[in-house]
Amino acid sequence: MEKELVVIAQTTFSHEAHMLISVLAENGVEAFIGDEQIVNVLPSISGMAGGVKVRVRIEDVQIAKKILDAPFEQ
Repeated sequence: MEKELVVIAQTTFSHEAHMLISVLAENGVEAFIGDEQIVNVLPSISGMAGGVKVRVRIEDVQIAKKILDAPFEQ
């Protein structure tokens, strides 16, 4: 049975989604990118497509949001 994925972030560009995925992965949360190809091929419709989506498993939603909402530290 597949686990349900939930969109926790939407970005205009794919590199932004990849940065979020990296932050989540560094904190032990597996994340997935959706709609990346359509936005890369037809960037003018990014807004209509809802942008590039970052998805996580439903059981990881709360921790993922907490990670992404935390202040960035250099």
